[in-house]
Amino acid sequence: MQDTPLFGSAPMQPRDLARKLVAEVQKHNSGNTWLNGENRQWTEAIKKGLENIARELPVKTTCVYTAHAPGAREFLLDVVWWNKDDSEGASLACECEWYWPRSRKVDDYYIHVGEDFEKLLVFKAPLKLMIFATPKDAPWVEEPVIETINSYLLGYKHHVLGEKYLVLDFAPKPKCWIVEVSGNGASRPQLEEFQI
Repeated sequence: MQDTPLFGSAPMQPRDLARKLVAEVQKHNSGNTWLNGENRQWTEAIKKGLENIARELPVKTTCVYTAHAPGAREFLLDVVWWNKDDSEGASLACECEWYWPRSRKVDDYYIHVGEDFEKLLVFKAPLKLMIFATPKDAPWVEEPVIETINSYLLGYKHHVLGEKYLVLDFAPKPKCWIVEVSGNGASRPQLEEFQI
């Protein structure tokens, strides 16, 4: 008997989501994919971009995040696409962890990204998106961030066949990694880099 993905199909392919989201962030941030300044600008660009992309989906999808509607709050994660068709459920789970020099040391940034990524492991959705941003003045940070995410993927024992992970480094030049889980349980998936 062949395994079939528990969650069904992802709402879109990770490569397509990466390309569309980079373009959306550029529109929101005056053509930039990297801005100096507070995390708030980045987070707003990501939320609005994912909301715009969700509107193009063939299934009625609500993009849930803090203040997406009056009084609205996050639903467990930074952004969730919630579908209401013949049944309900999440089709995308997203966490963002921006580096902000006044709030933490760059040497610890990979730890904070890993802690946010860990939330995605346990959330039920066919497509999971982790966003971080390598600081311009510390390009070496990217490697420990990806190593940390891979260690979380390797160590997790409740993977679900067909889950797709997209990891997007937004700064200073966007880079992406993806992995599709090939089996249930401790299947030990590993990220692979691709060009946007």
